[in-house]
Amino acid sequence: MLCRHLQRSERAVRCKLHKLRLNAKVCEGWGSKQLRTMCHLDDRTVLHYLASGTLRLQCAEVRWGPCLHAVYQATSANPPARRKCRAQSPSVSPIGEAATTLHWTLKQLYMAALAGQCRLIHLRVTEASALPF
Repeated sequence: MLCRHLQRSERAVRCKLHKLRLNAKVCEGWGSKQLRTMCHLDDRTVLHYLASGTLRLQCAEVRWGPCLHAVYQATSANPPARRKCRAQSPSVSPIGEAATTLHWTLKQLYMAALAGQCRLIHLRVTEASALPF
């Protein structure tokens, strides 16, 4: 996307970012905050659109509530060890791993997030699904 706006190749943009000592990680899609501000939506509406299939999820992480965290740890094959670092809390896991561990569909995870049992963080939606908005 940035490459198209600058009318340069992706490699040229990455090299320039590297020379400027900036992060060259390219992340496609729209973040939750960007989507909410551009389309004037709230968190619950974004989750409703995800659950209905109107928006497609690119990536996200799940932050577990107290009751689902116990269920997740009980069903996990390798429960995460306690870590001292708060940033890598064992109550956070990638959404795909969470769905397969609990044997849930993504829609069930969205509904659990709507019910307040867990929170979706670092949510990114595909650009193609956000275009109609």
